[in-house]
Amino acid sequence: MADFITCPEDGNTFELVVILDGPNISTIGNSIFSIYSSAQTAVNINIPLEAQRVNIINLNPVNSLLAQWATTQLFTEMLDQYGNNILFSPVLTWTSSDPLIATVNQSGLVTGISAGEATITATTGTSSGSALVTVSGMPISL
Repeated sequence: MADFITCPEDGNTFELVVILDGPNISTIGNSIFSIYSSAQTAVNINIPLEAQRVNIINLNPVNSLLAQWATTQLFTEMLDQYGNNILFSPVLTWTSSDPLIATVNQSGLVTGISAGEATITATTGTSSGSALVTVSGMPISL
């Protein structure tokens, strides 16, 4: 029989799969569990949980062509140390390699300023992801 437990630690969610042959299991704290046998004898087990952390940041689109003063929204896909999607929303720091070519706000919205190329980077902790933005020299008229 398999039981599933969601355990909060630092605001994140973890899932623990315990293979049991009949006893019930319940959480006592963030990483301490109590297993009850059919005789209701409790055995406490301390299982340290590893917090999910951002390991890979992918930006989409990875390449953008913008007219001068046009904007595009970059989106993130963040994966943890095991290749799973991140279950929380870490604070990202967005930067442009050349703000005279393209700027980016803290939501990932890029604005083309003048002709050239700039690399836009999103960073959290020690992980980062980048996208290349090429800005044409003339605004596109409709």
